[in-house]
Amino acid sequence: MGAGLGGGSADAAATLHSLNRLWEAKLSPEELRRLAVSIGADVSFGLIGGTALARGIGEEITRLPPLPPVRVLLAKPPFSVDTGSVYQNLIITSETRHPKTKDLIRSIGKGDIWKGVSFWGNLLEDVTLKRHPEVGRIIERLKEEGLPARMSGSGPTVFALLPEGKDISKLRKALAPEGWWWREGRFVQEGVEIRQIKEGEWNGKKAIDPD
Repeated sequence: MGAGLGGGSADAAATLHSLNRLWEAKLSPEELRRLAVSIGADVSFGLIGGTALARGIGEEITRLPPLPPVRVLLAKPPFSVDTGSVYQNLIITSETRHPKTKDLIRSIGKGDIWKGVSFWGNLLEDVTLKRHPEVGRIIERLKEEGLPARMSGSGPTVFALLPEGKDISKLRKALAPEGWWWREGRFVQEGVEIRQIKEGEWNGKKAIDPD
């Protein structure tokens, strides 16, 4: 939590999803989403999973075609960021450069996430990178390696897409300042999967099958 990865929202979504089954409440997806909005704006997305377009404050969810299982690198510095404070300090003007959402959605529809990176963006970087310039330096270092990189959510976690076969072991050593957390994974194509994680374990074992 506090990483810009939706950790708290994912926990809330998992709790709603699990209790609905364990208590046999038989709430519909729409009823679960109404509950989710009352907890947090990102919780609705956590109930759906996969690739989606979020509108409003995040509660209006439209499914998109699944992303290809591209490799993803995550890097988080040894501090967290308060999402509320970032939004409060975000200033949007007529000159603000917005992500080209429609073009990005078209690229996703064609299964070409690599072309889509030229259309993506994150307006919250304007706030977080000013407060924590070390995060911006990591993004630029990744870009120097030819890796599309951005900050995730309100930060401070950075993510980068990795080509198949690219060895990043030396890069990780060069980029990993003391206390930074690093993980590599892949995009999950669609659906929700809940895993039971033990201490020191990364992938975990399935606790509840995907819907």
